[in-house]
Amino acid sequence: MQKFILNKNSNIVLNTRSYTEILNYSKSAGIRLGSVPTRRSQPQIPPRTNMENWQRDFSGSFLDMMKARASRQVATLDEAVGRFYSQDEQVKKSFWIDMAATLGTTHKKLHDYFHNTWSKQFCADMAPFKAEISGVLKSCGHSDMKMVLRSVLAHLHDKYPAMRFHYQTLYQFINYKMSQDKKFQPAASAPAASEPMSQLVSDQVILQLQQILSSTQ
Repeated sequence: MQKFILNKNSNIVLNTRSYTEILNYSKSAGIRLGSVPTRRSQPQIPPRTNMENWQRDFSGSFLDMMKARASRQVATLDEAVGRFYSQDEQVKKSFWIDMAATLGTTHKKLHDYFHNTWSKQFCADMAPFKAEISGVLKSCGHSDMKMVLRSVLAHLHDKYPAMRFHYQTLYQFINYKMSQDKKFQPAASAPAASEPMSQLVSDQVILQLQQILSSTQ
């Protein structure tokens, strides 16, 4: 039960249960309703998310920047990703630096997020190809990592020329399979499962795979 004063000019005091009862009484008594205290509503708390602001804005910013930089028209994110992969390494580095300034984060965060997470959505799912890649590895006549990668990439490019494979996922799978096969040891040195993919590994892997892929075309 709460006590309400209808307005400062009225001596009428009500002991009532709800604002509705006050409103109905004031109307029937011809009294103008003054400021009536009501229960303060709780502030709306946005749902918690692990995604940072720059991650939410990544796709739009990436497409806008590629549209501005591309010599030919870029209409979709898929086209933008394909165009980005074909860029020179120095151009890519400049791209991340400029995009970082736009999104208010670091170019390393953008670089790693693109290569390790975001770009996967534009690449083929590796699952259906793992058995086939394992077969290529078994028939491989050499144990040098670069030569093995060349064989696998040449096979994938020849058989699936229109498909885009995620370089890190492909490299990690090949490296893992080589580490499990005595034929390749100690040539392969797969990182521990808990070891995160660092920028250095990403850059070296991407550059190596791109160079090998271009030599197979």
